[in-house]
Amino acid sequence: MADSSAPGPDGFTVKFFKQCWLLLAQDLVDACNDFLSGTAIPKALGAAWLCLIPKSPAASSPNDFRPIALCNVGSKLFTKLLFSRLAPLLPGLISAEQSAFVKGRNITDNLLLVQEMLTRINRRRKDRNLLLKIDFKSAFDSVNWDFLRAVLRARGFNDHLCTLISNVLNSTWLSVLVNGSPKGFFQPCCGFRQGDPLSPALFIILLDSFSRVLRHAYNSGEVMKFSSIPGCAPVSHLAFADDLIIFTTSNRNSLRALLNHLELFLQASALELNRDKSFIIHAKSTPAGTKKLTFRLLGFKAKPLAFLHLGCSLDWACPFGSVSEANRLSQVSHLFLAEPAAFHGGQKGPNQLGGLFHVFLCLGCFEPAESGDQPHQQHPCQFFLG
Repeated sequence: MADSSAPGPDGFTVKFFKQCWLLLAQDLVDACNDFLSGTAIPKALGAAWLCLIPKSPAASSPNDFRPIALCNVGSKLFTKLLFSRLAPLLPGLISAEQSAFVKGRNITDNLLLVQEMLTRINRRRKDRNLLLKIDFKSAFDSVNWDFLRAVLRARGFNDHLCTLISNVLNSTWLSVLVNGSPKGFFQPCCGFRQGDPLSPALFIILLDSFSRVLRHAYNSGEVMKFSSIPGCAPVSHLAFADDLIIFTTSNRNSLRALLNHLELFLQASALELNRDKSFIIHAKSTPAGTKKLTFRLLGFKAKPLAFLHLGCSLDWACPFGSVSEANRLSQVSHLFLAEPAAFHGGQKGPNQLGGLFHVFLCLGCFEPAESGDQPHQQHPCQFFLG
């Protein structure tokens, strides 16, 4: 944990624990052992400030703020212990379609696959291709704990680990910071604390239940597959944390089956769709009547390309799109900043840099040069080497 991370209600920072380690070491070890043995977390230790971060400069309603939990260091130690035990299991537990918070997967995999699927969306067939972008409303804040426990048990986690996770959830007490001062305490009955090390892992385990249902529906033919190049492995959906994209067709029965599965998952998990931010992208040749039928079935508005996905503007056009070079450079720079491990000398650094370089090419970050200079000798060198 970073020394400069914000303290929780007890006021003790990570730096304090490091500086006083010789005095506090045994007490912290004993506390962690008690937690791992199943002892409930005291209310004072599980308390957290809830800091509301505005999503935009003109924030005026509760939906315009992102709640971040400022947890006590002791509580973070407990959740990091659990996460350190869960992390090695996630690559085998989580479907390949999910590329967030799983070691060995990164944002570029998702981005490149979505771009590749967009280039195939206009393939001719009886039922036109369709891309469905799903946005969940305050996803981390509304998860049903009972459903999470059911998912954990269904995935083979034993009762002891489920008890430890329940202890973390049940120990949560929050106080909202209003103008920098805490106002009251309340105990939530759903959702995860944003800022807790364990929360992302629990969320992707929960969302993976829908991924498996969706993949089964595709394999059984209940939901029709996105038309792609013959011989290529079909892609039913892609996810990056709660950012979900589904690839299917405009077939009426297929969309109804998909909607039934989605509504069942939403009902069980207590998640809610944000219909204002969810949308559909149709193939260019989709008839107007089919678009109206899709809107009546799903309730999502159709949106033209290009659209913003994980910070990058994507289109079905060739890599040399209409996005300006400055914007493309800004987009790839954002990806570099999101991949700090590539610069830490680790073994996976070159792979991550290679993936980002492919994103650089696929986003059209250079155009064919009119002069005699080769394009790969101009902008890529300028971007990567300065």
